[in-house]
Amino acid sequence: MVWGNYKISIKAVYSISCFLMISGILPAKSSFLTIDAGFVCHYFYFIKADKLNFSVNAFTPRTSSNMVQFSLKMFSLKSTSTMKKTGLYILFSILTVVVFAQKPSKEEMEANKKKLAEAQKKLNDQLSKMSPEARRLYDSTMNAMGMGQKMDNAINAVNNNTTTSSPKGTTGLSKSQSTDIPKKQVALLGGLPKITTAPQYDAYLMRLKKEISAKVPVDIKNNIDLLADKNKGNATQLNNLPVLFFMEQHIDASVYAAICVAIINKSVAVSQENLTAILHQSGYPQHALPLLEYLNTRYKSDLLLSNMGQSYLSLGEKDKAKTCFMRALAANPGNVSANCGMGFIEANGSNPAAAAPYIEKVMKDGYSETLEKLASQKNIKLNYAAMRVKVPETFSPEKYKVRPCALRFEEVEESIEKRLQIHRVEEDWVRKLQKANSEFEAQTAKMTSTEKLALWGGYTSNTFLSKKARFMTMQADLYFNDFAMRIGPQYNALRLKMAKMQDDLKAVTKQIRSDIPDSYEACKAQKEELNKYLKKTTELVDEFVSRNIYDFYDYTNQQLYWNRFLVTQTMYNQKFYQIAHSLLKTVDDYGNLQALDVAHTIVYQCEKQTAAQKPNINADENPGNCPFSVKIPFGVGSFKSNCNGWTLEAGEAVIGSISQNFRTGEFTIGAGVGGNIEAPFLGGSIGAQMFITVGSDFIPSDMGVVGSAGIEATAGPVVIGEEGGTVTMTIASGLNIDAVHAGQQINLLSLNPTK
Repeated sequence: MVWGNYKISIKAVYSISCFLMISGILPAKSSFLTIDAGFVCHYFYFIKADKLNFSVNAFTPRTSSNMVQFSLKMFSLKSTSTMKKTGLYILFSILTVVVFAQKPSKEEMEANKKKLAEAQKKLNDQLSKMSPEARRLYDSTMNAMGMGQKMDNAINAVNNNTTTSSPKGTTGLSKSQSTDIPKKQVALLGGLPKITTAPQYDAYLMRLKKEISAKVPVDIKNNIDLLADKNKGNATQLNNLPVLFFMEQHIDASVYAAICVAIINKSVAVSQENLTAILHQSGYPQHALPLLEYLNTRYKSDLLLSNMGQSYLSLGEKDKAKTCFMRALAANPGNVSANCGMGFIEANGSNPAAAAPYIEKVMKDGYSETLEKLASQKNIKLNYAAMRVKVPETFSPEKYKVRPCALRFEEVEESIEKRLQIHRVEEDWVRKLQKANSEFEAQTAKMTSTEKLALWGGYTSNTFLSKKARFMTMQADLYFNDFAMRIGPQYNALRLKMAKMQDDLKAVTKQIRSDIPDSYEACKAQKEELNKYLKKTTELVDEFVSRNIYDFYDYTNQQLYWNRFLVTQTMYNQKFYQIAHSLLKTVDDYGNLQALDVAHTIVYQCEKQTAAQKPNINADENPGNCPFSVKIPFGVGSFKSNCNGWTLEAGEAVIGSISQNFRTGEFTIGAGVGGNIEAPFLGGSIGAQMFITVGSDFIPSDMGVVGSAGIEATAGPVVIGEEGGTVTMTIASGLNIDAVHAGQQINLLSLNPTK
């Protein structure tokens, strides 16, 4: 059982719980436990009792065939009266005592003593509220089963600071146990009686009761008779009685109690099933088989069939056992006992690989150390996906998501920003890991070697949950190693392909800028190429990520879950951040698979680029009316500005100029010959220049020659009238003849051979 971070023997918990229910103190809504006979399977289920979670540790009873297996049916406890609540308080108090006796941390010893005293007080308070009859039953059973001494030992351990790091719990299969099918017991199989009628069945039970009663201590036998008589009107509570002794390894007492209950509950199938299972697990499969053969004619139960198969297997009769297991699986494919039996038989057969699907089902729903050994010995390849258990999603794809690729030009900047967000998250987890490492080093700096080994206690523990956790982490590691070896080359190949595609995009866009001098048209072509690149790379990256990333999330969550049962909280804190950071680093890397360096450059250059607005006499739009402009002469030059842009000219005879068009954002740089005439209220100019025009990104968009002449009327720096004309020959626009009248620009002629 797991209580907080501590593992407690289920025997103690179950014994107390069964007694409280049998005594009527703690009610059972349904049958508490149904035992399932087994030869090789050890597995646990979780039993829910309000907010208590029990995990079962099987044990090896006194039996030559080591028949150890049980499956648990779900039960629930519902407190409906003061007496029922009292039972829960008693159970909680006793569990508290056991917990404090097992907690190893030295620094908390003193705190444990105080808590233990409180728990003892609560227990005594609740015991004082019990009726005299219930208290006598409680004391008698606790003493008969040694529970009183166990509690005294636990209390003394806490008070004397001698608690141990792990409780003395039950164990699974011993290392000496064979994984071979037992030798066929011909004599026992040949001497099995055949029961065909109810009177024969009853007589057989009475004979077994007489035979086994001689092996049970008198005080325990009297308690069994007393409890059975007290609860003979309550079939549910009676069913718990044999299990009470079975879980405490009082095997003969358990068999005796099971026979008594089966006799009283003649028509209750669970009572008969439990008897056959206990007989088998107690080393009496030859006594269980006659009962099972008869019961299988009365009840259609896959549990009875699997129990019968396990009994036959214990006696070495594998053919009949296999028939029983297959019939049980036909009725219920999820029957763990039958799957366990089939896995054992097939693993010892001529084709061990045939055992894999049966072993996988057992390991998914529970655990069998014998089957794990067989899988290793016979080199049986197990499918981890078939055994994988659903665990809490500590890290989910929704919360820690690989950032989507950019599919279009407009999404590039947003995609880059989202990448930076997840990268900042990854960096934050790096800091958390560094802090966890520092705290771990500080906590373990003064530990002895023994104390440091105790941090990994689950790797040496014999509890079923620890064994299950070790098995699942090992299988997850094997699967993930194969997965990493498979996708590693694919990941590297994809990165190389992304780099090659980006280099190709860079070369294409460079050629576009060389071939198309107009900035706007060049950007338009670059956007088309970029969108093609983004679409293709998005498809490649999305396919790879969707196919692989979810295994990283699952592996992370599986490791975090199972490590809870393998290491202490001190060690777990460090491992948590190590495992989590590994995932987030992968998420960050996968989010950067689509190369966006060149895409970012294209967006930066072209995001605000607009088409050049060339004056056109046939155009619908107004080419621009600027009746008001400013001209400032200085030395041998002048600066002129209007609503269309500005121009700076300088020089005598040889003139240089630079101008900007506000509408297009383009700059024009020219050089040529000409002259200016300046008078107080009148000015004039004439000249010819060669020029080059560049866009706002300073990429050339046009070049040619221009000739111009004009006069201007001025009032100070303000130009109040302007008349003139220009003749322009350019690569992009061809031949254009324009006139300016009253500030209005008019196109007189336009010849463009490229359009």
